[in-house]
Amino acid sequence: MAKKSNKSINVILGLNMTQFQKGLRTAQARLKRFGKTMSRFGSSMSRSVTLPLLGAGIAGIKLASDLEKSFAKIENLVGVTGPVLESFKRKLKEISTETAISQRALADALFVITSAGVRGAEAMDILAASSKSSQVGMGETEDIARGITGAMNSYAKSNLRAGRAADIMMAIVREGNLVASDLAPTLGRVTGMAAELGISFEELGANIATFTRLGVPTEEAVTGLRGVMSAILKPTKAAKDVMDSLGMSSSDLRKRVGKEGLQSTLMFLIDALKGNEEGLSSLFGNVRALSNVLGTAGAQGESYKVILDSITKSTGMVDKAFENVAKTSA
Repeated sequence: MAKKSNKSINVILGLNMTQFQKGLRTAQARLKRFGKTMSRFGSSMSRSVTLPLLGAGIAGIKLASDLEKSFAKIENLVGVTGPVLESFKRKLKEISTETAISQRALADALFVITSAGVRGAEAMDILAASSKSSQVGMGETEDIARGITGAMNSYAKSNLRAGRAADIMMAIVREGNLVASDLAPTLGRVTGMAAELGISFEELGANIATFTRLGVPTEEAVTGLRGVMSAILKPTKAAKDVMDSLGMSSSDLRKRVGKEGLQSTLMFLIDALKGNEEGLSSLFGNVRALSNVLGTAGAQGESYKVILDSITKSTGMVDKAFENVAKTSA
């Protein structure tokens, strides 16, 4: 009877041990799978969270460092320091928030502005106008700031303001056939000479816009306009002879440009020398200048008038365009 009981116990224990070992193996397998899952989860977290956060942190440090360098340039190379620099920093941050242009880009643009001798509220007006213009597609903020600052310095006597300069630049692009980002970097080549002759910024822009409608690149249009103004400022002997035949001196021609405008003067010369192509060629000398005259006051005389009128009436164009851009998801 005792032997039988012992056998029963052994069988039960054997069965229980087998089931226990089987359960243990199952548990081990499940733990192994769980470990692999957690390992994959950990790797995924590292790739998707830890590394991006680390990268963002490094990028943030670099952005802060770059911004400090930009302000250091303004302080060391321009000489803007103390409370004035701190005021610039605060206002720059506000413009960045409003326009979604990075503070680093704005600081680089501010360096261009202050390097040209502009300070105080006027400098920040240029920066704000440049950043808005950039957001509506006129090019890089720094390039636009250089164009606006150059125009304002050239036309200081006529009290050209930042917002108005930005509107005119945008109107040139709208009326002409040119890449927006090509305009601002080229304007510095002609604004000083135009201001000296009494040619308004609006008229300067109308000439460029009209000429580019013929498919002429912006740089070539600006070069042609420069040639026209050079011929008026420093006429050759042959040009003076042509003027004599019209009963006027080079001084008379310059006065006419300053009083009646470039567009009106060029159309007068086209009419006065009608049928005398040789005289017109002698008056303006080089081919690029002559091409500008023939391509604007000649072939597109009426369009030239309309374009000038449109640019003259462009006040508020950038602000309106920026309001439209501000409504988009971008």
